[in-house]
Amino acid sequence: MFRVCLLLIGLTQSSIIDAQCNFKTSQYLSEIGRANSIRNIEINVPKSAKYMRNIFKTLVSEYSSLPIPSNLKNNYRAELKINYWFGSCRYEAKIKQHGDLRDHIKLLKGGLVSRSLRVKLKEGNLLNSVDFKLLLPETRNNLNEVLGTILMKQMGFIAPETFQIETIINGHQSIMLFQESATKELLERHGRREGPLFKGDEDILWTPAGFNHKLQPLSFSQMSNPDWFLKTDNSQDISLDAFATLQRAYLHDSFNYQDKTDQLRDLSALNSDNMRNYFYVLVAMNGAHGLAVNNRNYFYNSFLSGIEPIYYDGNLTLQKEVALKDSDTKELLMNKFGPNYRFPYKELLSNSEFNNEVFDKFKSRVKINDDEAAQFFSRSMRQLQQNIASIENIAKQNSSSNYNLSNSKSAFEKYYATQESLNFQQKTIISLKKVNDIFEAIDSDENQLSLTSEQVLSLIADNILFGERYVFLPYKSSSNSTLRQRYKNYPFLNGSISQSLGISIDIDHSSRLITIMQSSAEDWILFNHINLAGWQLKFDGLENSGTQSFKTKRRFNEYGMTGCLNLYKSTFDDTTIHAKNGACEDTVNIVNSIGSLNMIKISNSVSDALDIDFSELDIKLVEITQAGNDCVDLSAGIYSVNQMNLTDCADKGVSIGEKSLFNAHSISIDGSLIGVSSKDLSETVINETNFRETTVCYQAMQKKQEFGGAMLKVSLSDCTGGNQLDQNSSIIVGVNELP
Repeated sequence: MFRVCLLLIGLTQSSIIDAQCNFKTSQYLSEIGRANSIRNIEINVPKSAKYMRNIFKTLVSEYSSLPIPSNLKNNYRAELKINYWFGSCRYEAKIKQHGDLRDHIKLLKGGLVSRSLRVKLKEGNLLNSVDFKLLLPETRNNLNEVLGTILMKQMGFIAPETFQIETIINGHQSIMLFQESATKELLERHGRREGPLFKGDEDILWTPAGFNHKLQPLSFSQMSNPDWFLKTDNSQDISLDAFATLQRAYLHDSFNYQDKTDQLRDLSALNSDNMRNYFYVLVAMNGAHGLAVNNRNYFYNSFLSGIEPIYYDGNLTLQKEVALKDSDTKELLMNKFGPNYRFPYKELLSNSEFNNEVFDKFKSRVKINDDEAAQFFSRSMRQLQQNIASIENIAKQNSSSNYNLSNSKSAFEKYYATQESLNFQQKTIISLKKVNDIFEAIDSDENQLSLTSEQVLSLIADNILFGERYVFLPYKSSSNSTLRQRYKNYPFLNGSISQSLGISIDIDHSSRLITIMQSSAEDWILFNHINLAGWQLKFDGLENSGTQSFKTKRRFNEYGMTGCLNLYKSTFDDTTIHAKNGACEDTVNIVNSIGSLNMIKISNSVSDALDIDFSELDIKLVEITQAGNDCVDLSAGIYSVNQMNLTDCADKGVSIGEKSLFNAHSISIDGSLIGVSSKDLSETVINETNFRETTVCYQAMQKKQEFGGAMLKVSLSDCTGGNQLDQNSSIIVGVNELP
């Protein structure tokens, strides 16, 4: 073993260099986002003696069959090089050992070592990810993980980008699995706006002696993106509301199922179709490992006012018959789904077009030949469909209602009794509400505590308060779980409308006109999953709303809405939108929507007039007058506009970002700081422009680490201002590329 240490220490001694690519990212906008554009990645640890000693200690640890101690998961500076087929990029990074068990590190012939790594890039990105894992393939069942994550993404679930990648780590070459971490980049890749992220709490479960199953009923959840909590007062309200909901679901689950299988926890108290469908597909994929409460990840979606699962560590086995013989498993499936449940993606999985698309994505993410890929794919899909049918047959045997969940108080009493019986030392906060800038808390002994925002964050992210272990377990409602009581929600056109109580709305079905009026500058409305073909929307904000006390710097309100008029997953066809006097961050905010609009007309906006995210839209005419920030802000979508007439835009006339494709026939701007800005791997193509009183005509640049440069092309330009671009971006006016 001493020979191993010497060989390891003698490896690469390279130095950290500045982040750079030897090509313009704007010239490879589509290629840079594809896994098969990467030949390999190289990771070298400079001055690596400490890193090599860490590997040696991990290998020869006294308890080699037990979990990897946390004190051996140290961060080390590293240099990462991405070799594409068209060039390479070098970035500074931090790496550390990933994984709970020793299967994540192994000794190879010749004294080399291979290990799973957690990688955080200090600069640059790899396929838009700045935080990711490089996994030993066998720790995730290799091809099963790649295909499984693709399938889940295609069905609409949040699942991390996963693919095989050739790596050279301190001189050792191997194929590993790349998998992005649960961060805002993962959310944005799935068309979700950044919000609270949570994970199962494993802190008390993994001990030096192994996994403590007895403590599972006491292990709930934690917030995993603490920086988001501290953004604003509203982010704190949203986070605590979502966290309280999730904690109560864990409480019910622990009480109802703690004597049953550890794996198949269903969180029935969330009463979510999305969660139920996710549970179903993971059972069908033999992914019960990812259903254990400590392996779960979650995202709170403000638009849906609900918690979505994020796939993690299912240990999928796609070509295996699902195990349904266990009586507890059969009972749970029968009562969870019942005879009337239908898995909504059953037919989709047998659709040839869907299968062809999934197979193409699979081929581009694996390092095997097409014949091997085809065989693995066909066997996996066939078995998956058989497993779905088997679960359906089990569910049909149920003739009664679902499990009856106990009330919160009795579940809490059971929880507390379990804690005492196990002699587990922790304290419980049962109520938490904010009064001015201080949180007033009550613990299980009825003691009243005053907490700062930072202390509350430590409570929900680390279960630590005053240097002791605490858990926030609100078995009864508090002010942080009553947001939904302060707005109305009602069905409309097979979707729903949510609105603040001050909004008045008139719906004229005969003329297909919806008129919306504010009584306060903070009033908002949300159209959710609605087909608005042929409809007109008219939003009237308050006159002189710019003088109201509403703080646009908050960006989003206490319900997560950035717009006064919000449209989520809506469909347009021959639709018209008129809006005026918006005092929100966005007067009109369209998210995850598709279709065509005749006209969008907006006037007198305190901040952005029109903000569109994650959408695919064709718009004939956009007319905007007076915006306190951008007139038009487009991101992460595909947009086509025939004519834009923009007047008095305080910042940008049109801002295009986050890998958008934007095409416009004609843009006219009278008054703006910047005419058109193309950012972050976006491609902007405009036929003609006519700009007046515009300081900067065109801007192309990288703004965010997880992206790259941008492209902006204008055929006919009438503008006397200057231009701005960075070294990774391109601006072409007429036939000339700007220097």
